[in-house]
Amino acid sequence: MSAMEILGGNDVFEDGQMTAVVPWNEWTDLLQIEQFASSDYAKDNYPLLKGSEARFFLGTVWIPHSGLEDLVSGGESKSYWFNHDAVGHASGADIKSDITWHGDRAAWFVNNMMSQGAILIDDNGVVEIKSVRP
Repeated sequence: MSAMEILGGNDVFEDGQMTAVVPWNEWTDLLQIEQFASSDYAKDNYPLLKGSEARFFLGTVWIPHSGLEDLVSGGESKSYWFNHDAVGHASGADIKSDITWHGDRAAWFVNNMMSQGAILIDDNGVVEIKSVRP
């Protein structure tokens, strides 16, 4: 069963709020698909995507990520396809800034700190896709 069938069966609607995060080795495979690689099909509707590898295709923002390759032994990698309503972002602490002058170095030191996190809200809106490289 394909990821689209799983999400559709879970009543997850595309509605332009879909993201797929794939490892670079899968990204290379996707670029072999003419429609994915061509700007005639993969539009850059999102100004934030300009100048990045990410692209908008079939109602989904596709993003390559190096942290997904070979997460499991045996050359297996994982991709994730999800609706934005299925995940949440949390701020654990407000942004703190520490700005100090160090006269012995004649320099300002600026340090910013924050605590961020993410959580799964609805597992019906997320599909994990495993692939094994030969």
